[in-house]
Amino acid sequence: MHENALQRAGHAPVTERRSPPIFSKDTRMPHISEWSQHRIILLYGMMPLTVVQLLLAVGFFSTIAQCLHHTVVFLIYYVSYLISMKRQGRAFKAVASQAGYLDGDAFARDGLPRGSRFKVLVVIPMVFGTMRVAMPLLPAYNSHEPPLHYITRPGWWVSLYFTVSIYCLVLDFWYYVAHRALHEFQPLWRFHRTHHTTKHPNMRLAAYADVEQELFDAVGAPLLAYASVRAAGIPLDLYSWWICLQYVSHTEIMGHSGLRAYLRAPLTLSWLLRIINAELVVEDHDLHHRHGWRQAHNYGKQSRLWDRIFNTCDRRIEAVPENVDWDWKIDLALF
Repeated sequence: MHENALQRAGHAPVTERRSPPIFSKDTRMPHISEWSQHRIILLYGMMPLTVVQLLLAVGFFSTIAQCLHHTVVFLIYYVSYLISMKRQGRAFKAVASQAGYLDGDAFARDGLPRGSRFKVLVVIPMVFGTMRVAMPLLPAYNSHEPPLHYITRPGWWVSLYFTVSIYCLVLDFWYYVAHRALHEFQPLWRFHRTHHTTKHPNMRLAAYADVEQELFDAVGAPLLAYASVRAAGIPLDLYSWWICLQYVSHTEIMGHSGLRAYLRAPLTLSWLLRIINAELVVEDHDLHHRHGWRQAHNYGKQSRLWDRIFNTCDRRIEAVPENVDWDWKIDLALF
């Protein structure tokens, strides 16, 4: 009923005009190497750290006021984040030109909702991007702790290996709780229904949602995860947190890409999740969108760990092992 009302109001997504390849559901699909995902995440994730360190090395920050120091650092991280998201989006789109989209033999991917072009293409990247970048910088930035102090220590990288998965799984717990509540408690559904006006989302619609949901996704859940990790006694410096957030953003875009490829969320401990069948693939969140309100499953956005624990996993249709062509590997392009 809610979605029909939105459609009558002109908010229903329109169909894309592009014509990617179309495959039947039993046609074998390619797989994306996790190494290429780690590579693109770390390359662009390390970009602002490198730029800030270079500016420190040439004494740039000593020539400007302290308030401008923080402003310049924020802008460096913000621009880097936008570049990273755009580059990763293009990499996923290049895969789609070869592999097509899930459920493509029945439906095309949804386009931008009518009348929302400016919001989706301009407002959301600016506002959502600003909040995402501000999350680690505001509580954790210390001008006396340059990136080089951390990234040159082998122990930092070892710690990062575990921290990425721990943070993402803790974040996913808070998101799972909130996301399931939005679906199962009718008074809360109004804060989530805009995001579900699309049944076959595209990457640009990953952050298309009601304001309340956008705030929780960009501010509430990351802060709860940060506080939980710190309360558990696990150190989480600015640069580790920043890299964690790059993994989070990558998986969110991936989950809304609809790619017809065996593409897993690249958690550093994904091999451990695979043992208990709790890893996330593209089709998991795609099915979540197709099933709408009360019939939804797959509430996790970084893994299926909490869905597995609380018995809310949905059965996959196309992204099953016997449907994967393991000889057809695609790497995400860096540039």
